[in-house]
Amino acid sequence: MMGPVSAVSHRQGFRLLRYLDDWLLLAHSEQEAIEATSFLLQLCASLGIQVNWEKSSLTPSQSMTYLGMEIRSPLLKVFPTQRRIEKLHHQIQLFLSVLSPTAKVWLILLDASNLGWGASVLHNSVSSLWIPHKRSLHINLLELRAVRLGLLHFREQVHGKTVAVFSDNTTALSYLAKEGGTCSGPLNAEDHAIQIITQFVKGSSNVLADYHSRQDQIISTEWMLHQDICSQLWRLWSYPTVDLFATRLNFRLPNFVSPFRDPMAIATDAFLYNWDHQDLYAFPPFPLIRKVINKLRAASCTNLILITPFWTQKEWFPDLVQASVDSPRLLPHRRDLLRQPHVRRFHQALPMPQLDYPAHSQSQRVFPPSYGIPGDF
Repeated sequence: MMGPVSAVSHRQGFRLLRYLDDWLLLAHSEQEAIEATSFLLQLCASLGIQVNWEKSSLTPSQSMTYLGMEIRSPLLKVFPTQRRIEKLHHQIQLFLSVLSPTAKVWLILLDASNLGWGASVLHNSVSSLWIPHKRSLHINLLELRAVRLGLLHFREQVHGKTVAVFSDNTTALSYLAKEGGTCSGPLNAEDHAIQIITQFVKGSSNVLADYHSRQDQIISTEWMLHQDICSQLWRLWSYPTVDLFATRLNFRLPNFVSPFRDPMAIATDAFLYNWDHQDLYAFPPFPLIRKVINKLRAASCTNLILITPFWTQKEWFPDLVQASVDSPRLLPHRRDLLRQPHVRRFHQALPMPQLDYPAHSQSQRVFPPSYGIPGDF
């Protein structure tokens, strides 16, 4: 609802962070903070947005508390509040009280859908479709059954080892971790045949297992740009050497960084990979764009071709424009612009125009301490 407020502010070069009715203006100088505050107050008045003056602080400051975080701009650091420190201490004590296995651990990624299941260990994968009468079973039961079938398939590799199961189904993992439960007899029966340790993995990161279990479905993070469009971008600016956000299913360059361990990838996790002195290409999941910009700003002599939506209301938009070294290019409207790698399906409803930005990091860029204006609207 307040997206247009951010969009207007960002187009004026003012950075605005919003979480519900808690807003924070960011600026590189005290004068800029004052100008941004004046602009935002006038904008709110023109739109009929009421400001909670008692909860707002309209004086620029380099130290403040926002959303439970103590921000100290001169130090370029953010600290947790005392309450959060106490909660963290409690979680650490809880973690230390749990005995951990010392045997060699094998990692297995698993996923199930109503159509089929898939499992992956290192560079080996297996998948299968459910027989018709199994497809009506509850997804939690199918997920546990996928764990058992995956372990049976890889039994020679994992025999005598401790196996860590990574899944995006928290109910199945709970039954495995607790060796059963009180709510479902079928889940208990399925669980008692398995002796393993468990680990939750976000569905967006469980790509290979998703691919095998959902061969006729869309995987939201796995869209890839048409190779002809990539080639045009390479000719326009420069030929990058590494695809930062890819898997063996959708890489656009021979050298790619995978979000998980893959023998075909040159590295794991783009944010742990060294970006310095390289020409790079990135088509990241959109929630990671802020992290990409931050990583670029910390890199040295890095050229980056970045594919991103034209979302002016996002807080990262002013920083993206500032980092750009050339005008953004609007990608062409064509049916096959974005495609799923494992099935011949194309994106039919792009939410916003897709833009590619040529961005560059300086070897000695200095970022002055920021000023903030917290407010409640």
